[in-house]
Amino acid sequence: MGAADGKRLWAEWLFDGEHWLKGVGLQIGSDGRLLAMDDDAPGPDADRHACVIPGLVNAHVHLDLPRLTTRPPGGFVDWIRAVIRERVSLDAEETETLILENLRGLIDTGCACIADVDTTGLTQGAMSILGVGGRSYRELIGFDLDEEAAEALLTSLSLDSGVGLSPHAPYSVSAELFEAARRTGRPLMIHCSETSEELEFLQHGAGPFRDLLEFVGRWSGAFEAPGCSAVAWLDRLGCLGPDTLLVHVQEMVPGDLEILGRARSPVVICPGSIHYFGREAPRVQEMWEAGLTLALGTDSLASNEELDLFGEMQRLHTLVPGLDPLHILRMATSMGGRALGIPHAGRIEPGIRFDALAFRQTPEGSGPGALSEWICAARPRPDARFLGGRDGCRGEHGTNPAL
Repeated sequence: MGAADGKRLWAEWLFDGEHWLKGVGLQIGSDGRLLAMDDDAPGPDADRHACVIPGLVNAHVHLDLPRLTTRPPGGFVDWIRAVIRERVSLDAEETETLILENLRGLIDTGCACIADVDTTGLTQGAMSILGVGGRSYRELIGFDLDEEAAEALLTSLSLDSGVGLSPHAPYSVSAELFEAARRTGRPLMIHCSETSEELEFLQHGAGPFRDLLEFVGRWSGAFEAPGCSAVAWLDRLGCLGPDTLLVHVQEMVPGDLEILGRARSPVVICPGSIHYFGREAPRVQEMWEAGLTLALGTDSLASNEELDLFGEMQRLHTLVPGLDPLHILRMATSMGGRALGIPHAGRIEPGIRFDALAFRQTPEGSGPGALSEWICAARPRPDARFLGGRDGCRGEHGTNPAL
């Protein structure tokens, strides 16, 4: 195959998003799609690599949230207040610059597909410009909105066909707004069961979240606490299902796992935020054994030291040491794509866009188990990063000359 027709790679080991394969040749077309995979010996024109894996899928990020100037000394609600202050301090130009910087940083650390909570309407365009796959979810907030106001809010948004909605959380979104978002039929992303304060609010209508709503003028006197968990509340509102991503799911109560299994809502785990807030490990092993679709996300710089999915794999590996590293690698690739409803994301297979990470060297004598462990525990840096078949790395971390 001539250079004008594309390129050829050869991988001693290749992870296709589900399984490890040994000795794989890859033919990439000039349009950036993977044309074929074979087990032929590498020819003189093949670019040889010790290991190739799919581009990573970051299933939850806030590109428009800045790093906090100072970390608030109190609990989660104090942190929310600090985030609100930081966000409103940015003008439109600063926000756009931040989105592009964070997106480029994700590309540089191996992401080829993201799910962003978008407050601005800018991220879908930024993703298209930089060649990143995935979906933006337009954030919805309004705990005091009735049905008419909820419908008016949704009507006011100008959304492309592929954009989802992110009704923020049960403590910031009214039942009417949740239901209005559900009726659009768009994919949803919801922060769910993140803290014990959230559970207190839903069970009793009291606590720090009620204080916050009153402080910002969003408290609704019509609200009656449903007396259940966030998972059960969203199920009652008809908001769960395969097209609804639930983020965090940190504070489950008896019965929640059964609801999630029945509804088949994917769950996104954000180990960096777990570390930031000093939380206990969520019930990842139980979720996995229950057959849930699990994905990984970085969350935002406001609750994470970095936006790096290799770091999230490493943290989860430490946080849940009994979890098979192969499962973690799948969470960062194919299961992330499945969670977003984009089945080709996080995969390497003929006929789809070639988004991949390649490593020139791996630990000597490595097989599938050792390679999964190495990627999850050692945070290796790829020597080449491909977006749509284009090499945007060339061996130097932190640059992306092809973009």
